Order: sequence, then structure tokens, then C-alpha cells
Amino acid sequence: MIYLSKKDMLKLLDYEKIIASIEVAYSIQKSGQFMMPDRLHLHYEDNTLLYMPCLVESSYATKLVSVIPDNKKLGLPVVNGIVILNDKTTGQVQAIMDGQILTAIRTGAVGGTAVKHLVKNNSKTLGIIGCGVQGYYQALFASRVYDFETIIVYDAYGYHEGFDTLEVVYASSSDELVNNSDLIITATTSNEPVFHYKDVEGKVFIGIGSFKPDMREYSDDFIRKMDVILTDTPFAKEESGDLKIPIMNKVISASDISNFELKSYEGTVFFKSVGMALFDNVVAETLYNLAQTLKLGVELEV
Repeated sequence: MIYLSKKDMLKLLDYEKIIASIEVAYSIQKSGQFMMPDRLHLHYEDNTLLYMPCLVESSYATKLVSVIPDNKKLGLPVVNGIVILNDKTTGQVQAIMDGQILTAIRTGAVGGTAVKHLVKNNSKTLGIIGCGVQGYYQALFASRVYDFETIIVYDAYGYHEGFDTLEVVYASSSDELVNNSDLIITATTSNEPVFHYKDVEGKVFIGIGSFKPDMREYSDDFIRKMDVILTDTPFAKEESGDLKIPIMNKVISASDISNFELKSYEGTVFFKSVGMALFDNVVAETLYNLAQTLKLGVELEV
């Protein structure tokens, strides 16, 4: 059994292999060859504790993670936790991993996979609203799968230090960003729509942030303009306010939302991701296998 720290996992950050593992996860999801209950939420005040188990053919993984929004005021990570990876046959623990960085990596890879398949050939500019840890990893993975000429960023509360290492343009407002971007990723924990720009025709939007029924980054008016609405898991229709609220308001019906597939889509597209334990499982296994090859991690006695 090994422990993989944040430092170890960043050394193992192979963008192509991790995005490939997300694509495998989608194939596993389509085949039904996995076991994954809806994730358990425990809410107190504005905070959330999440319990996320999943089992696939070769392993199973359990993520225990907390989301504490006010940590931003303390200069602390909003997401904290651990991931435990077990051998499926023996049940033995193979690895314990830093849950904060695994969540950032797999969420970045989910966004990067969506960019890979949804981006239009004439796209030039990527826009990111919400520039904390999640927004930073969205930028990293998106820029690995498509050569954007410009990356525009906006955050009302501040920027992850990693953006200092990237070539980005800082927008003065979210509306300005959407106006000047071809593909937009939102990665906030907002309870209100994060932009009001109305001319969205032909653009691609990827919503990463909202993971509670009262959280939403997109308005009902925005949803009405979408030609295609996608999600990574059907549970998102209940879990995320970006989908649940428009369904409740009869702006759309649940049948208007399709599961994301590894193909291109035409028109104005909205992909809503809430993430799932299946992603954590396949990415954890990929990182573990890389660690075994590169002999990284600290051996722990059972």
C-alpha cells in the first residue's frame, strides 16, 4: 500500500493518459459494467461532505471529500479529502491519495475531454469564469487538447497562483468574457447565474461548478437558447440547479437532456458536469499504475 501526496500526483500528471482514462470511463458507463450508487451528500451551513464509492472490473475506489466555500477567505483549499483505491479481487488497499488534487485532476480531465469532442474547428478563444483550483486545471487540460489562440479569464474573488504561469488575458467582467470567447468553461460555486450576455448562438459552454440543487451558473433564458444539452451522469438532473431548476420551471424537460458521448455536436451546446465516482476510480487507477512504473509514493505498513 502506498500513499500518493499532492506532490507525487503532480509528478504523475500525464494529460493524454488521464484524458484517455476519462474516455474509458464513458465507455464503461455506456456498457453498464460498473457499480456506483448516487453519491451521498451531507450538508451543514454552506458546507458539503461527500461519500463517493465505485467499483469497476479491476478495482474499486472510495472518495471522502469536503467542500468548504469559506476556506477561500482563509487562504485554504475549498476541497479537501482522500481517495482509497482497492484491488477488486482481494480487497487489499493499493493506494491512499490526496483527494483534493485527484478531484482537481479528474475534473480538469472531464472538462478537457468535453473540449476535445465539443470544440468547433473555427474556435480561437477559450474563456474561463471562476479561476480557483478548478478553473486552473480546466485551463491546463483544455489547452492540451486544443490550440486556442487566446485564453480569457475572469473571477470576481481572485485567481489561483497557477494563472501567473499561463499566458492569459484578464477580462473586466463575465459578460465581456462570454462576448469574446468561442468556448466557455464555468467553475464557480455560485447560486446565481454568472453572466447575463444574451448572444450565445454557436458557442460551446461547459459547466463544472454547480453540484447542489440550489447552485446554478446558468439562467433559464440561457437554457432556452441551447440546441444541445448534455450531462455526464443522469443524476445531474437532480443534483445540479443548472438542470434541476429549468426542469422545475418547465423551461425544459428531463428528456431534453442527453448523456455526453464521445462525438461532435452541432449548434449551441451546453455540457453540464457534476462528476461521478467512476471518474475518480479510473483516474485513481491510472495514477496508481503510473506510480508503480515510476516508483513514486510512500510505502505504508498495514
